[in-house]
Parts: sequence; C-alpha cells; structure tokens
Amino acid sequence: MGSPIQPLRRVPRATGAISLPLSIDRGLLAAEFDRALGEIEARWPDAPILDDGFADYVRAHLDGQRDLAERMPRLHLDELFLVWWAMRSPSGVAAFLEIYGHDLAKAIACVSSRFPHIDASTLLQRLMAELFDGEDPRATEFSGFGSLGAWVDVVATQTLLDVAHST
Repeated sequence: MGSPIQPLRRVPRATGAISLPLSIDRGLLAAEFDRALGEIEARWPDAPILDDGFADYVRAHLDGQRDLAERMPRLHLDELFLVWWAMRSPSGVAAFLEIYGHDLAKAIACVSSRFPHIDASTLLQRLMAELFDGEDPRATEFSGFGSLGAWVDVVATQTLLDVAHST
C-alpha cells in the first residue's frame, strides 16, 4: 500500500490522508490539481477554490478507486469542482446552470411534452433539489471520471421521468 498523500495543493491545509497505489505519481497529481485550480479560477474568478472542502471532496472521490493510475487521465477536476460548488452555494448552482441549463431545458421540454399536466418549473425545481439538496444529493454520485454533461443528461432524464410518473 502506498504512503498517505499530502493535501492536493501547495500549501498544506487539510488534515485527511488517503492511501494511493504506488503507481500514482504524487508530484504529477499535485501538478494536475494546481493546473485544474488555475483553470477553475480563470473560468470562475469568484469561486471558492481555496476552500479545503474541495481538496477533501477530491480525496474522498479518489479513495478506494480501482485502477486509479490508469483512470487519472480521465479525471475532470474542473467538472468535479463545479458539482462540489453547486452542492454548497447558489453561485455554484448558477455556474452549473450557465453550462448545463440549456441541456436541462431540453430534457424538461421533452418530459413536459409527454406529461403536459406537470409544469416545467416544477420539474426544474424537483430536478435541482434531487441533484444538489439534502443530506445525500444525487450529484455526489458523479465520480469525476468521464463527462459531467453525459452524466447530467442521464440523471436528468431518469429523475424527470421519475417525477413525472410519481405526479
């Protein structure tokens, strides 16, 4: 088993540690994290990138991942950040909707056309609550490995149809 990894930023702040396989280059992982934080800061200047909660969230997602060394190139830290931020802040939800709002609107329109007795705003409200609210929001299921857009399409369709069938 590998030795515990240091926090995923240059200035150690968080206290948690995880075990990573020896095949993981910790320097490369730290460099990738710093690169992603730079992109996140450039894209969303007011985003809370220095919050230790995000480093903890990433560590939790990496802990226990099988074949982590092979999967690392598919890790989308910027999308994982967006999900984490949206679960914690209205400004994160706004950033999420700025990117995925059009796709969600199309999914809602599709479901609304099949279930005209359900108001589109009700569908959006229920979907956003399912994704980001409560003790166990559905967004925690997004692993960061793969496209957030594809994941959102699948989860939105499933959630909207569940809401429509239950109403």
